Amino acid sequence: MTAEVAPAAPGVDVAALRARGALSRVALMAGALERIVDLAVEYTAQRQQFGRPIATFQAVQAHLVHAAQDAALVGMALDQASRCAAAGNGWFEIASAKILASQAASTATRHVHQAHGAMGMTREYPLHHSSRRLWAWRSEYGDDREWSRALGHLVVSEGADRLYPVITGGSRALEPRP
Repeated sequence: MTAEVAPAAPGVDVAALRARGALSRVALMAGALERIVDLAVEYTAQRQQFGRPIATFQAVQAHLVHAAQDAALVGMALDQASRCAAAGNGWFEIASAKILASQAASTATRHVHQAHGAMGMTREYPLHHSSRRLWAWRSEYGDDREWSRALGHLVVSEGADRLYPVITGGSRALEPRP
């Protein structure tokens, strides 16, 4: 089998492909995060301890809330990054979403596995499938350190007077100014 090679479309370079790859991983991670939260909520509602569901215990509720917050935050970041990418560059939003998703892959899985106890890593229970994928995806197309470093360099290169506009405006604030 021979591979065919064709030139990339105008405006498509390595950086653009890397950003789109990162955005694809954020989308996968957002779905996996929702899945692990759903599994944790369902499991803790069914599992009984001391005559009541473990979901009624404050410590378990805290784990569920933290994981759900991570999933919601990554979902919102994905929505914004997708909209900005469709409208133009969206690099700032994609970088931010990848950072959040990579960090959430660690924190949310820790919380749902705490809520599940040893059950979460058994071969028969599906939680580990999503957890393992999240752990792998967090480094694909750049991990949170790489994206944080690149985002930091970008913000620094814009200068101190542009810090707040870049943070609040994202990619729109980075467009060429007249």
